[in-house]
Amino acid sequence: MHEANLRSWLIWLTAGVFYLFEFIHRVALSVMLPELSQSFNVSSALVSSLAASYFLAYAFAQIPVGLLIDRYGTRSLLTIACLIIAIGSFLFAHTENIFLAIYCRILIGFGSAFAFVGCLKLAANCFPAHHFAFIVGLTNLFGVAGAMLGGNPIAHAVDAVGWRYVMYSSGIIGILITFLLWNVVRDGTKNKKTELIGLKLLTVIKNRQTWLIAIF
Repeated sequence: MHEANLRSWLIWLTAGVFYLFEFIHRVALSVMLPELSQSFNVSSALVSSLAASYFLAYAFAQIPVGLLIDRYGTRSLLTIACLIIAIGSFLFAHTENIFLAIYCRILIGFGSAFAFVGCLKLAANCFPAHHFAFIVGLTNLFGVAGAMLGGNPIAHAVDAVGWRYVMYSSGIIGILITFLLWNVVRDGTKNKKTELIGLKLLTVIKNRQTWLIAIF
């Protein structure tokens, strides 16, 4: 395997680790809900709103995230996104206010929205077209691994040291991944647009296949 290929794999792998990291955040709160309800002294309904705020931010960010990555590239945006998650984690670990905690989860959800799209953009730019589906499958594998790590391992960590220390540690890990993203990721060896990501929003909306996939 020549040097360019090794570099491409390293670039994608770094972004994949970011995707794994954000997926841990996506599911980890579910194992913290009883502790969070007790710490904030609020009802389970309000704590559920805390959990849902991540997905609200993640969902609504998808369209602007795709457009921003197309316009400004992956390196700077993935770095900023991971830094946002780290900051949100630190603030979440220290807050005593449930509403500030919700805002922190919104920050984390917004930052997380860049991870998967960024991985796809790098897959399209750094690898031959016939490798794209394989790289997408590997990216999803990282996501599933993150989901597993965000379950029982996080639950054991919360039992051992408490949810605040877990979130604080997550912030530290986020800073380390931010450093890696900035120093390793480049926008790709091929300067090209892809039909999956690079088309303008109106063209995507007008595509019948887009709606069929979305409904499915």
